[in-house]
Parts: sequence; C-alpha cells; structure tokens
Amino acid sequence: HTLSGKEIFLERAQELGGRLLPAFQTPSRMPWPTVNLARGTSKKSTQPVILSEAGSLQVEFRSLTARTGDSRFQRAADKAFEAVQSMGHRGILPVFLSPPGMPKVQAVASKFAFGALADSYYEYLLKQWLQQPSDKNFKELFLEVMDALP
Repeated sequence: HTLSGKEIFLERAQELGGRLLPAFQTPSRMPWPTVNLARGTSKKSTQPVILSEAGSLQVEFRSLTARTGDSRFQRAADKAFEAVQSMGHRGILPVFLSPPGMPKVQAVASKFAFGALADSYYEYLLKQWLQQPSDKNFKELFLEVMDALP
C-alpha cells in the first residue's frame, strides 16, 4: 500500500493484523507462537518465547495503526515490547523468555545472543527509533546494545 497507494493492500494488511491480534491475548502480553489465520485463533504453548518473536513486529503494527486509525495494532505491539522490557535487562537480552501464559516475563535460560533468535529484536530497536525519532527510549535502548557489543 505504501508504494502503490492501492487500498486493497491496506485492507488485506488490516485483515491479517486482525487475525493476528488474538495471539496477544495472553497474561504476559507477549504473543502466542502460532496463529490459525483462517480462524484468527491462537494455540496456547508452554514453550519459551523467543526474543525475536516478541520484539520484531512493532514497526508494522504501528504503521498499520497510522494508516488505518485502528489503535489495537499499536497497543498490542507496544504491550509485547513493554513485556520484554519488564524483565529489567538492558543491552543484550536473553534469547529465551518465559511462555506467554505466565504473567511475569523472565529469562528462562542464560543464553544471551546478538545473532539467531535475537537479531530481529535489535534490528527493530533501530527501526523503531527511525520510525519515531521523538521517542528517545528506542534510541537509548539501541545505543546500549551497541555499547554492549565487543
């Protein structure tokens, strides 16, 4: 839609976003890992949340809210991001987080990484900073990650 201006793409993005929203209806506000797009339902899981799963959809959901006026998308993405931040870790974060069904987000393993399973989260810190330059939080978080790298 952004490139073509064709409303059909925005309509389909809004439809897809609506089908993904049930994944965020969890005690932690981090999304369930699987969604049945035909039904718009999520399958509950006791598996850990992967950092990139919870922290790499904010740009698209905020953009969808900006283009449609439907604030549900940004709210869901922001709540997932806030849930990750609620652990209190700064810089490079743990890759595996508690399952979405647990109300308090915690690290469930001591694996910290910048690569696979986590890299999208860090990439999205930069993208969120660029998308919302007035929000200094994303800038600070991104720069803390860069400072933590060897």
